[in-house]
Amino acid sequence: MLAFEKTIWISLTHGIDSVSGIGASVWSDPAMVRKALGEILGVLPVTHGEIDLGAMIGVGESRADSWKAALEGKSEARLREIADAISDAFRPPRVWGISVPAPKRVAALLGDDSDRAALKAGMQLASCLRALRESGVGFLTIDFRGVQYASPDKPSGPVMRNAEMYGWKRALRFDTLDTGLSARADADAVLLGGAAIDELKSSWAGGDAIGGGLTVQFWKGEAAILSLPGRFFLYGEIPEDTPAAAIVEAGRTLGSLT
Repeated sequence: MLAFEKTIWISLTHGIDSVSGIGASVWSDPAMVRKALGEILGVLPVTHGEIDLGAMIGVGESRADSWKAALEGKSEARLREIADAISDAFRPPRVWGISVPAPKRVAALLGDDSDRAALKAGMQLASCLRALRESGVGFLTIDFRGVQYASPDKPSGPVMRNAEMYGWKRALRFDTLDTGLSARADADAVLLGGAAIDELKSSWAGGDAIGGGLTVQFWKGEAAILSLPGRFFLYGEIPEDTPAAAIVEAGRTLGSLT
């Protein structure tokens, strides 16, 4: 699994929407994405910044139309342009990466939830990633929330193999700790946005790269983090419509602990 010591892995997409002041429309302007991201990285002590590929591929269209265009290779120029803007905001040792929905979810979004459609979506997603192989991406997350997971997930196989070939770390995101624990051997890291820190301390002590602790309540200022062990792997997603002031306050909290 991923070697970690003091890791803070955060899904930043909704934060960029919020800090930009124009919501999801920001993704039509790479310069504004770069500016908003720079402001976030100035206050959050992020080691791994995650960006939703769904946000990168387009605005102004339906989600289904945007994904269909991306899977058909029609969004490569746009993806590279946005990726370049994101890469400009990150400086080592900080790392950025992308998250994608599980192929089963993509297939369902396109109107066909059959196993065959999921396999096709997985191959198309893998092909879509080629546009980003020279863009400074350091990791890939596949989001299995709300999707039944069986190890190994065949539709995700091509996506995972391409990520490995590009030298990216690979993470899987789940709803529950039990599923995450059972999938430890399938990826470099497991991400659990709803898991509490106390649930994860034993995994961290054992060297299991299972991230969590930065729950929705944390971003609302309703869940205090009083202390952290010497080795930790914090993970969370900035919730939709989180005010910029709340992101600043979260940054202060994390900064005081690390």
